[in-house]
Amino acid sequence: MRLWLALGAALLAMACSEDEQQPVTTSSSGVGGGGGSGATTTTSSGGGEGGAGASGGAAPARLERSGRWLRYDGDWLYMVGIDMQSLVTAAAWSDGPDGYDGDFVAILDALQAARVNKVRLWANSWFITPDRLFGQPFARDSNDKFDLEAWDDAYWSRLRDFVAAAQDRTIIVEYCFFSQYNHADMADGSRPSNYWAAANNVNGAFNPTDGTPGLLNEFYKDEGGTINGNSFSHYQDRLIDKAIDEIGSYGNVFFLVMNEPFTGDPAAFSWMRNRAPVIKARDGGIHLAAVEVEPDPGWSSGGIEDDLPELWDESDIDIIGGHSYEANPNSLSAKLHGAQSKDKCLHDNEGFELRGETAQATREAWGWAMAGGYYSFYTRDRDFNKVGDATWLDVIRVATTLRDVFESVRFWELSAIDGSGDEVDDLVSQAPGGSGWQVLANPGQQYVVYTWGSPTADPLTIELPAGDYDYQWHNARTGDTVGSGTVSGASPATIPSPPPQDWSGPYGVTVVVRLQ
Repeated sequence: MRLWLALGAALLAMACSEDEQQPVTTSSSGVGGGGGSGATTTTSSGGGEGGAGASGGAAPARLERSGRWLRYDGDWLYMVGIDMQSLVTAAAWSDGPDGYDGDFVAILDALQAARVNKVRLWANSWFITPDRLFGQPFARDSNDKFDLEAWDDAYWSRLRDFVAAAQDRTIIVEYCFFSQYNHADMADGSRPSNYWAAANNVNGAFNPTDGTPGLLNEFYKDEGGTINGNSFSHYQDRLIDKAIDEIGSYGNVFFLVMNEPFTGDPAAFSWMRNRAPVIKARDGGIHLAAVEVEPDPGWSSGGIEDDLPELWDESDIDIIGGHSYEANPNSLSAKLHGAQSKDKCLHDNEGFELRGETAQATREAWGWAMAGGYYSFYTRDRDFNKVGDATWLDVIRVATTLRDVFESVRFWELSAIDGSGDEVDDLVSQAPGGSGWQVLANPGQQYVVYTWGSPTADPLTIELPAGDYDYQWHNARTGDTVGSGTVSGASPATIPSPPPQDWSGPYGVTVVVRLQ
């Protein structure tokens, strides 16, 4: 588990085509090109097209789910995120002059420039010491004890300001309500910012019981006991209600029930599943609800969909994901394969650290993307002050490239599986990476192929129906175009590889193929 998030990002510019019918997003290194149209979208009913921002002001911009993909303000949304859990709750992370000073607007500006369009926040940043805590949802008394019946107005004001500033920059906010509170130090008061521990609140909620370390026995109960005459879920649902009251009017928000539930704990999963309907009922089903299926100690051999299959049938759950920490896209594809036919969005909201684990993060991000899902990189809270520095500007290009490539195609029409549920990876029989490849396709129209490993001069061999196609190779590390041309459809067709020296095997290379 990563409780100290980490990342850096960069101030890279974005250029958009002015063609209203087919706007194409390009990065400074030229990702994009004719035929793609990430900004063009179908309507909610699935028919017709409209340009970016095509809602015309008739309704406020809002995040919605359409099958396995998301839309925002009527446009299809390719979401590339950063996990910055304490960006609102933290006031400072170091005593030196370069420490984070709580200026989240500067960070949002940097994210927007880098084309990162999603941030995850935690309601309970229990890992921050009180002296560096700006605030949390619940008020504290003079002894730093939390009152679960009283609110910290300054925190909620700051949260509203953050969500509004993010909305102005078309950045989605994932707001996480709860976490896994079954560690001994979460219940004994040694984490003084954990307001859910009885030792840290004035309400007597929640106590470890029966000698079980942590808060498991009381926290993950919906019934069967009371605290001061209140149900176990009383304080939890108060937080849900309050958050929806405060930020529910913003359309750029969705709600995550819980961070990293333990797979081996049925009570926690049942409780988590029951919180999603609470969210939906509270705001009339407007906002999307997300859950995680955490691989602890690992996802089952059958894949993510075999872990608590009842979650996939819960209509109030829109987004399902987990923290895979899997740097081999082939292995990740196997774990996500069964989930690709489910009517849920797939999302890893806390991946490898982009600043310190850039190669692994790149492969994992592309692994989720090529499975038809979304990905958020990890950033250390203590690195907030480093957003925009030289390392950030260098490594954030990975995130920028991912979004640029996907917005150069009609990604919402692409799939990792065919109508029979089989992987479309078999459309490719050879790639210049050597270690493997992953494919998303709308056969006969558009394809994205990602490969990694040891760069070779081997061409890409791919099945293409009759027709003429344009192709463009991109370095997944930098976004640079490293090859382009045209190819005629054949069984199979051969696309020349990019020069091996122009891309790095640990990061990979991707090719976009479009019918002319």
